[in-house]
Amino acid sequence: MTTKRFATMGELLRSMDLGDEQYIVEHEGRMAGRRLIQRLLAQRLKRDLSQKDMASKFGCTQSRISKLETGTDDDLRWGDIKQYLGSLDLAPRVSIVPKEFKLVDQIKHHAFAIQDLLNRVVEFTNGPDQNIAKEAAKFAAIEVPINLAKTMIMAIKAIPEEILRSLSGQDEDCALNPEDPNLPEKDNSITQKIQLA
Repeated sequence: MTTKRFATMGELLRSMDLGDEQYIVEHEGRMAGRRLIQRLLAQRLKRDLSQKDMASKFGCTQSRISKLETGTDDDLRWGDIKQYLGSLDLAPRVSIVPKEFKLVDQIKHHAFAIQDLLNRVVEFTNGPDQNIAKEAAKFAAIEVPINLAKTMIMAIKAIPEEILRSLSGQDEDCALNPEDPNLPEKDNSITQKIQLA
């Protein structure tokens, strides 16, 4: 017997055929209004900290942490977010995108952000310090492609096989065309190093 997995609580509730679609829609709305809080809470739990531990780090009462974690994203103040993350030795990074961004748009946005960061790393390869230049080159040319490839392989493995088979021959729709003249020339030595890793 296979166990069905659900991507969201709404999916699970719909599968139970409760007959109360309005409740499910309202629940999904409440959850959408708590995405940031859920991420903050996940970071606290990842560090195995109780609300009392967090209050001590935050410099407040446990009830204030409870109120913060049970509220909505709209209730959060920027100062509270920074202080909460700072108490966990984390820092916020803000990304400003159009409201209508879909998941695909978000992935493209992050891909361009990675490209920008990599360009900044590559600048170190032209610097006067050869040790820094070599480490920057190693990171940009070997470590990043390997980690991105691993991430992509895990995502591809999660796609049902019949859907993958249905995609054969559709690569002309890809955003990056391997025949694109703007792509850099292939470097077989780097490709071989990546394959060996």
